[in-house]
Amino acid sequence: IYGTRWDHIPETNGVPLVADMSSNILSEVYDVSKFGVIYAGAQKNVAPAGVVILVIREDLLGHELPITPKVMSFKKMADADSMLNTPNCFGIYVAGLTFEWLKKQGGVAAIEKVNAKSVIVLPNNGNIRMTAEAAATACDECEVAVVPTKTVPQAFAAMFVVDDTASLEDNAQAMTDALADVRDGEVTSAVRDSAAADGTPIHDGDVMGIVDGAIVSVGSDVTAVTLDIISKMQDEEEGDTLTILAGCDLDDDAFEALCDAIEQAQPDLEVDAHRGEQPLYPVIFSIE
Repeated sequence: IYGTRWDHIPETNGVPLVADMSSNILSEVYDVSKFGVIYAGAQKNVAPAGVVILVIREDLLGHELPITPKVMSFKKMADADSMLNTPNCFGIYVAGLTFEWLKKQGGVAAIEKVNAKSVIVLPNNGNIRMTAEAAATACDECEVAVVPTKTVPQAFAAMFVVDDTASLEDNAQAMTDALADVRDGEVTSAVRDSAAADGTPIHDGDVMGIVDGAIVSVGSDVTAVTLDIISKMQDEEEGDTLTILAGCDLDDDAFEALCDAIEQAQPDLEVDAHRGEQPLYPVIFSIE
């Protein structure tokens, strides 16, 4: 509950070492070979409650008591690829987002090397905000604040207002306030039939334009949908600068053509283009 942990790995002289790492998993590098079992509830550092991470030596599988319920048998769970019963799909999905983010930072070793007295975390995804806040609360070695960014463009806007002479609280507040000046747009493809905010039918495979979480444009072409939602956002409130990120599925030629089309359609809008390489969303942008 309080994040209490051993500050060293005890020597057990061959006796299997079992560790509950619910409080400190992903916070520092451990030599997994020194453990027989590592158990960790995901709810503190990885994902919402309902997911458990288990690392166990193969030679320890299958030695549970005969009275052990099937769902508590590590061997049966391993044999069933962790799906002995219905899995917590959302929790596993959020854990995957956390792991992807962690890998991009350089892994656990990179996190362990961050020795700053004050740390500001930018989740850049609404689905892992809860995980970021839980990790910040559990940290007792430095001050941590979470600025609730949902997208990379929001993170850009937040970082522009950082003052290295200000306190953690003042910076976190200023960064959070900066998010209100950013309007986001996203373009992705539908994976099922549904409907847009105005009732327009959406079919599997359609290209969707999303603004502030609502589907406002539907079509068959990434460029056309992007131009449409930019036009709608500019009609609602005119901005000066558009920061746009290309996803991993949008090649350089297509991205260049898209930026040219935006500049032609919106000559008063300054376009700041970057490769973001994000999956699933060929285009993410913000207007300020």
